[in-house]
Amino acid sequence: MLGTGGTNAAGQFVDAGGMPGIPISPPLADGDCIYAYDQCAMQRSAVQCATLPAPAPVLSRWAWLVALAALLGSAFTALRRRGRG
Repeated sequence: MLGTGGTNAAGQFVDAGGMPGIPISPPLADGDCIYAYDQCAMQRSAVQCATLPAPAPVLSRWAWLVALAALLGSAFTALRRRGRG
């Protein structure tokens, strides 16, 4: 058993405070699958599997330079326009 909870009037699994979902311990590892089971109603939830978050995109060295140049260029343009006004 990884966690305990109940169900609300709508039949949703809830924690002891009535919030949706049932907290589990220990945290799931990538690929672990679980389901909730209501012993009173003899109902089982859908199986849910843990997955790792998508990796953050990484810019290459050249992409960083282009992004920095575009940012600095727009900043200098804004400062130049502000100085004229």
